[in-house]
Amino acid sequence: MRARSAALVALSATLFAADVVPTATPHQAFAADPQLTVVLPRGARRGTEATFTFEGNRLQDAAEVLFYEPGVFEVKAITPDEKQGDKKVAVTMQIAPDARVGEHVVQLRCANGVSEFHTIYVGSLPEVAEADPKEAPNTDPANAEPLSKDLFEEAGGVTVTGRIDNEDLDHYSIDLAAGQVLSVEVEGMRLASSETTNMDPAIEVLDLEGRELVASDDTPLTNADPVLRFTPAEAGTYLLRIRDAEFKGSGRGYYRMHVGLRPEAFPRPLAVYPAGGPVGEEVEVTFIGDPHGSFRQKVTPVAGLTSDQTGQVYAVRDGASSPSALPFRASEFPNVLEAEPNDDRTAATRAPGVEAYLAAVEAAKEKAKADGGDAAAIKKAGESVKPDAFAGLAFNGVLEQDGDHDHFAFIGRKGQNLRFDVFGTRIGSPIDAELRILDANGRNLKSGADRVGLDPREDFALPEDGLYVVAVHDQLERGGENFVYRVEVSPPVRTPTLSIPRNGRYGQGRQRVVIPRGGHFATRVTISRDGLGGELAIDAADLPEGVTVTAPKVPDNQSTWPVLFSAAEDAPLGGLLADLRAFPADKPEILKAGPDQRASYASSIIAADLVRYNNQGTLWEVEAPAVAVAVTEKLPFSIEVLPPATALVRNGVLELKIKVHRDEGFDGEIKLEFPQRTPGIGCDYQRTVKKEEDTAVYPLNANASAALGKFPFFVLAFAALPNELNGVAYGGGTGLCSSELVDIEVTETPFTLKLAKGAVQQTTSTAITAELENADFKGTATVTLKGLPDGLNCEPVEVTAEMESFVFEIAATETAPIGTRKGLLAEVVLPNVDENGKPTEDARVFTAATTDLRVDAAPKKPEPKTTEAEPKVAKAPEKPKPLSRLERLRREAAGLPTDSSEGDTNR
Repeated sequence: MRARSAALVALSATLFAADVVPTATPHQAFAADPQLTVVLPRGARRGTEATFTFEGNRLQDAAEVLFYEPGVFEVKAITPDEKQGDKKVAVTMQIAPDARVGEHVVQLRCANGVSEFHTIYVGSLPEVAEADPKEAPNTDPANAEPLSKDLFEEAGGVTVTGRIDNEDLDHYSIDLAAGQVLSVEVEGMRLASSETTNMDPAIEVLDLEGRELVASDDTPLTNADPVLRFTPAEAGTYLLRIRDAEFKGSGRGYYRMHVGLRPEAFPRPLAVYPAGGPVGEEVEVTFIGDPHGSFRQKVTPVAGLTSDQTGQVYAVRDGASSPSALPFRASEFPNVLEAEPNDDRTAATRAPGVEAYLAAVEAAKEKAKADGGDAAAIKKAGESVKPDAFAGLAFNGVLEQDGDHDHFAFIGRKGQNLRFDVFGTRIGSPIDAELRILDANGRNLKSGADRVGLDPREDFALPEDGLYVVAVHDQLERGGENFVYRVEVSPPVRTPTLSIPRNGRYGQGRQRVVIPRGGHFATRVTISRDGLGGELAIDAADLPEGVTVTAPKVPDNQSTWPVLFSAAEDAPLGGLLADLRAFPADKPEILKAGPDQRASYASSIIAADLVRYNNQGTLWEVEAPAVAVAVTEKLPFSIEVLPPATALVRNGVLELKIKVHRDEGFDGEIKLEFPQRTPGIGCDYQRTVKKEEDTAVYPLNANASAALGKFPFFVLAFAALPNELNGVAYGGGTGLCSSELVDIEVTETPFTLKLAKGAVQQTTSTAITAELENADFKGTATVTLKGLPDGLNCEPVEVTAEMESFVFEIAATETAPIGTRKGLLAEVVLPNVDENGKPTEDARVFTAATTDLRVDAAPKKPEPKTTEAEPKVAKAPEKPKPLSRLERLRREAAGLPTDSSEGDTNR
């Protein structure tokens, strides 16, 4: 359920004549982009006047502080620092004596922008600051800073404020009587001044010899901040040591340590039971785990921002409030409290109506039996008793000891769809719950865990009329006094949640709306439907004067959608907190309904991350129930997106044409972004319009599964501003604006091609056949085979819808690279045709098919054949073989010649 809060009413805007000041990173720039890094001190006591220093960049034109809860702070003065006016602004505020203690979200509005979200903490105790570390360092236990008794005289407790530097240890000494209860809560991670600069505090109690007596780090109730209680057996002086859990620390590691010595200082229970109740109805609860004992209190639940959000409640005893709130559910369902023992289904705590239904069933059976009916008739008589539709209940319990299992029984109607939503970790309980849904015979129908964080959530349609049992236990079979849980069983409440997403890994850029006079600012909103189907409408309430909002209806298949804010030329400079709302498009009357009838619409929730752990998740965030909207000075440039004359085709490309309008004398470079993309649409992250250009082209592409239909888009533009131009002092910085919303239609391809794979040898030609499929278009398309390397040539082919096929003629030169060319594209350029069937200058461009082409080496040339016989050459006479010396002697002895004619070479 959604309840409209008076917290959305912003302080009246005080208008200042202000220069536009410098900005930081352009990808998250605003008009002048004031940047807030920390607010010091990090808190103050209620009922006092305090001066806070807002530190950051480009703050010299600070105009007002935006609060999200009325009646807490009254701003007395806003004074820029004399020496560092652009970096430091002193804000003097009176804090109401009845102000809610704990965290309060603030933003600083300057004349030309709105800062990030930051927080200020309000306490109820007197405050004392850590001594200057340079003058009185307390790193060594021997130099512990004393917390004297007079600090506790007024209220029984004190809030110590300090800072942990790198590898720093802060020691405080305190005198305790035997049996005296020491209660400590530290705000550290919750005070983070930036996402990358924070402290994870740990607190320890030591004796004077340095022995650790008790310690605390993270707690389920306060997340990464510690809660500690200590009761000494002996009177004496003890040490409180506070440090970063990993001995890191930083120059921004601030802490607020609440120290209580008497019950009236502050209660610090660890749980509240029951952990919720019906909206607007007084509920008596028990605060469990307080160092001075559990106690009862009556509270009235206030609805959260959405049906899924947990509210909060403060423990108050003797007029003193707990330093921080306990999570507390507010819903429209009555409570059912567990009655022990309920450890098994036969002893289940019964919801109202169970006894009456079972009695009616039994009476019907007895009557059938008395009438002489057989077993079938008796069974039928029992089944004839029809239960009412289940309207919703909240079962509440505590797993008080290890191994505890709790059971609750209710009567359900066949076919009714119910949501079983377990709240455990979401209400600060250490429970890791598992849920089981049983029938009357104990058969497990459905079970679940870890659906919303560690909490189970199951939707289940009841299979028959009759008794059902809800069973809850801890998955690790743990238990304890603070293992509180709440199971809400009801027909699902489908409430959309609307938010502006973060734009980068760190920071809160573009989670606020800053509109230049006469210009536009468009933003993406994220819609979580929680199963709510149908078209949604978006509008805004409480906008500044002269500001309008434009938002097309959101189709039921879209979860991200653009919203356009526009400011008139004469819109007053200033800002307000606006309520951006989503509701069923066919039920606008919901906005006029009472709070109890608003379950089907949601206001915006801006989840601003204050601490992120690298890129792995959020350690601490704040949720703002409205959107800061501010009007700033006119920028010296604007952009206009020309409506596309043709559709963006699946597997196609569309070139958006953008006009840049510059004031005389402004010739700066302008960056363009295209942040809103429906699924399947892609483009470059940024495009640049050079100084001498007044037009730009932004190519978009659609893949084969891009969503079909007509969708709104916008383009962002930002540029560095001059110090002064045409009598307007911009002071440098970066200006940001957007185009108006432009519709782009995504359509199916007019035809596809079935392309065969091809092969060709160097110096030869080949043909690839293309068959037209699903051809439905007018005019003549030109198809070009893209991706061919040098050495391969293919002429474009003209195609009409009447053709069944065509061929690509591919010629390969001797330099065509050998190998297979994969992913050649058949790119189609299809001109639009006018009413007379003549082509226009605009065309649809898309890829109709892809194919591969193999290039082989040219065939080898054969060796030339001889046609005439070669002339024969006479062989020279062989020379006689020379005679060896032995042969010559033998010939001489025989009277034979031994001259050279006979071959003697040794004469």
